[in-house]
Amino acid sequence: MSIDAIEARLKARLIEFSVMKSRVKFAFTEGGTLFINATQQPPVMSRDDAEADVVVSTSLDNMAKLLDGSLNPTLAFTLGKLKIKGSMGLAMKLAGLLEE
Repeated sequence: MSIDAIEARLKARLIEFSVMKSRVKFAFTEGGTLFINATQQPPVMSRDDAEADVVVSTSLDNMAKLLDGSLNPTLAFTLGKLKIKGSMGLAMKLAGLLEE
């Protein structure tokens, strides 16, 4: 899956990130980032490599699996398929959003 497809899927769910009230960055191992600023309403997404409260690093393939529900975020973290930098509390909120 491409970063464009991941971006489109996240944009469709962007309003759900309002509850986080923070900045989230997805950094992909193949290169590229997606940044969601949910400190403002409505949340805004960009490809900026900006400062974030929580950074999720994973592959595009694993991100697609997280979004379609075929990969559990907690299991992915445990297996090393994704890495978290920053607030673990926010990472847990994010996991809840991705599991829905």
